[in-house]
Amino acid sequence: MTIGCALTLIKVIEVVAVGRFLFGLAAGSFSVFVPSFINELTPTELKGPFGASMQILVTLGILIANILGIPLPDTKRPYEPGFVGDDYWRLLFALPIVLAVI
Repeated sequence: MTIGCALTLIKVIEVVAVGRFLFGLAAGSFSVFVPSFINELTPTELKGPFGASMQILVTLGILIANILGIPLPDTKRPYEPGFVGDDYWRLLFALPIVLAVI
């Protein structure tokens, strides 16, 4: 996941596409492995609440990503649509690196 996110920070469209592909593979594998890991480690009476919390937190993560992706007005050009800066998308692609390292 870290390598995929790091590749998305390079301003070459082909490299960004490869980075997004690697990130997608990692995110998909985490969405399969983490519930299995939770199922193996939790006691029988807690499997339901832990599994439900996994789904709720995934949904919360999607909500946060969508909120961060809302275009904000540029203070230098208030009448033109756009993001806070031209490189705001790089910040959004770099944020999962921090979460993956943690």
